[in-house]
Amino acid sequence: MQNSLTKKLGLSVAAMALAATSLFTASDAQAVPAFARQTGMSCSSCHYQSFPALNGMGRSFKAGGYTMKGMQASIEGERIDLPVNLNLALAWKTFYEKKSGATVGEILMPDEFAILAGGRMAANIGFLAEIGDLNKNESNFSNVKMQFNVYNEGGTTVAIIPFSGGMGAAYGFELMNTGNQASQRPLEAKRALNPGLNGIIGQAGSGTGVSFVAHNLATGWWVNYSLWAPLHSNDMQALDGGSIGDPLPGDPTGMAAYIRAGYFFDLAGFDSGVAIASRTGTAKTSFAWAANPTQTITKVKVAGNTVDFQMQGGDDFPLAIYLVKADAGTSPTTKDNDTYYAGYADGGASGLGTMLKYAVTPGILVHYASSSLTYGTASTKLTESSVGIDLKPSENVTFQIFQHSEKDGAADAVNTMVMGWFVAM
Repeated sequence: MQNSLTKKLGLSVAAMALAATSLFTASDAQAVPAFARQTGMSCSSCHYQSFPALNGMGRSFKAGGYTMKGMQASIEGERIDLPVNLNLALAWKTFYEKKSGATVGEILMPDEFAILAGGRMAANIGFLAEIGDLNKNESNFSNVKMQFNVYNEGGTTVAIIPFSGGMGAAYGFELMNTGNQASQRPLEAKRALNPGLNGIIGQAGSGTGVSFVAHNLATGWWVNYSLWAPLHSNDMQALDGGSIGDPLPGDPTGMAAYIRAGYFFDLAGFDSGVAIASRTGTAKTSFAWAANPTQTITKVKVAGNTVDFQMQGGDDFPLAIYLVKADAGTSPTTKDNDTYYAGYADGGASGLGTMLKYAVTPGILVHYASSSLTYGTASTKLTESSVGIDLKPSENVTFQIFQHSEKDGAADAVNTMVMGWFVAM
C-alpha cells in the first residue's frame, strides 16, 4: 500500500510540476502580511524559499524585535515613535486529508486560521500577537510576546522578552528554521523533520515565561536563557489530564530553565547555522487531574535536549538541508506523586530528523523529510516521512500536496495524502 501511494504521489507531483512550470517561473513580490506592510518590503526579503522559514534579513528583523522602520509613516514625538497603522495579517490553512485504508477523506476548512498583529511599538520595543483557531480541535488559542531591547552597542543587542502561548519555551526567541519553535519550519508535517515535536519528547506545547537574549548577528552568535513553565492561561490541553478549557496556573517564584545558543556562518556559499537547546528544572503549578480530581499536581519537571543544523543557499535559493537531533530525559524509577514529568520517557528517547528542500523554480519547491525516534525500555521505533511539492503563485500563497507516512513500532504504517493551501494576507 505504501509503495502504491508513493508511486501515485510521484506521478501527481510530476504532472502538476509540468503543468505549472510556465505559471510559477517568476517570483511574485506582492505579498502584504503585517511586517511587509510595516517595512514596505516583499515577503522574500525576509523569508527563505517560503514563509515562515527565515533568511539572514528575516533573522535580523526578528532578532531586533520587529522594530525596523520602513516606508510606513510614524507618529513621532519626544517619547513616542510608532507606526500610524496597527499592522495586521491573516494566516489561513485549508487541507483535504485521506488516510490509507479510509473510504472517505476529511476536509479541514480551515485547518488553521489566525489573526496576527505585530511590529514596532517604540524605538526599542516590538511585539507579536496571534489570536484565532490554530488547531481544529481547540479554539481561542493565542500566542503573544513583547521584546524590550535594553542594550544595543557595537552590533550586540541585549533584550528581555515576556511571552506566552502554545509554542513552548522556544517561542520567546528562535532564529533557526528546524522547527525548534514548532511554527518556524520549512514543511507542514513538522515531526517528519523534528522528532522533538513528538509528544514523547514534548518540545512543542505550551510555554509562559521570560527570555533573556543577547545576540550579535554580524558575527553570527546568539544566546537565549528563558525562565518558563510549560503552561498557558488559555491552553485547552496543556498537559495530559488537565481539565479541558481550564487555566493551568504557573507561579513566577518557581520556573524551569530553557537554554538555547546558536551560530550562523558561511559554509561553501551556503547560509548555515548550528544550535543547541536544553530544557531543565522544575516549574511550580497547581491543578487536579481530570481522571483523578483528588490528585493535585504542584510541580512540572521538564527535560529534553536538541542539536540542529541548517544549510540554505544557492542561486535563487534552490537547495536547503536541515538536520535535527532530539533527546528526552529518562524517567526516574520512583516518581513523585505530585509531579508531572514533561519530556521524560521510561528508558529515555532519542531521535534524528533530516530534510532536503529544492526549488525547481522560485514558484515550485519539492521536499523530502524523514525522522526516526527510538523510545522506551523496549526500544520501540517511531518513524515519519513527508514527500511533496509546493506551488507558489505568489509569495504569500502556497498550494501543497504531500504524503505523510507514520509507523509506530510493529503497527502498520499510516499513510496520509494531503492537499490544500496556505495563505498569509
